[in-house]
Amino acid sequence: MVAGKITSVTFMDADGGKLISIAKLKANASGFNDAADNGAYALHEYLLRGKDTITGSDVGDWINGYGGKNRIHGEDGADWIFGGRRADRLFGDKGDDSIYGNGGNDRLTGGKGADLFYFSETASNKVVITDFDAVGDRQDHLSIHGDDTFRVKKAGSDILLKFDDGDTILLLDVRLKDFDPADDVELRFPM
Repeated sequence: MVAGKITSVTFMDADGGKLISIAKLKANASGFNDAADNGAYALHEYLLRGKDTITGSDVGDWINGYGGKNRIHGEDGADWIFGGRRADRLFGDKGDDSIYGNGGNDRLTGGKGADLFYFSETASNKVVITDFDAVGDRQDHLSIHGDDTFRVKKAGSDILLKFDDGDTILLLDVRLKDFDPADDVELRFPM
């Protein structure tokens, strides 16, 4: 196809079973062909470059929103959820989830379970975590990749982590006395 509009895409397995069905799609066929010619990764990136809503399954999913301004729900299971470099809304829902904002003004919600929120100094981050659990047996954690130093301070009823490069992580409704960077934050330094 070289011209026209694509309104839905269905991916089938070798036995003819439906794997993925995407409906209400608005894609220009020529752009779709360019992406398809460059392989599966480029095709996924093309399909998911806009303002997408993606919902996982009742098992652990690997969901990547790529470059769009996304709303992603992991649903049940231990999910790996990746946002793009724009303002994403990422929800782990049930399960022990791993959530990567990947830059932008993201709003992250882990949901039920002991969740791990990842941050990298290579991406510009202005992040809000809506339900960080700093106490109890289902405690959440931050994994910060980079060598920037940060300060922890009280911001009303929240906690603000402010990095030297201007990045911020706001933990809503977390008491300063409950947050212990030595216990709640894993630091990973570049090699």
